Amino acid sequence: MRKILTQLTFGLFLSAMPLSAAELVYGIGSDDVDGPKSGTPTALFEYHTDPWREFSWGSVAGMAAVQTDSDRDVWLGVGISSIVNLSPSWFIEGSFAAGYYDGGNNGNDLGGKLEFRTLVGTGYRFNDRHRLSVAVDHISNGGLSNRNPGRNSVFLRYGLSF
Repeated sequence: MRKILTQLTFGLFLSAMPLSAAELVYGIGSDDVDGPKSGTPTALFEYHTDPWREFSWGSVAGMAAVQTDSDRDVWLGVGISSIVNLSPSWFIEGSFAAGYYDGGNNGNDLGGKLEFRTLVGTGYRFNDRHRLSVAVDHISNGGLSNRNPGRNSVFLRYGLSF
């Protein structure tokens, strides 16, 4: 838990610096929600670029993310994210990313180092800069390895736009 708090503190420090990101996202949650180590505390930090494309229904942007938990699992990835506007305040978010996974000392063996993460969530936009959402994600090697147990997490996410 101390490691997660340190990483969140580092992320908050970075968000105070002038960055050119469109959005920084912080998340806390529960890892491996349907697995043998259910309830492991987890944290994430995401960097979202300015939108690559904006539509009447929402936007599509690039992203980079790091996710870790108290079992010392770490996933680092890059990919694409999207926001679908349901109203001026309510939205659905989703992302797909590929990345490197390390199961740490006591972490989950997901079958390989290349793992994909999909995420879907819904949330509320307080204003142009602040949003809050609840999301679920799934990390898996997509069948590239003989072993592919996957891992699911649930997050409370806070987004800060610039």
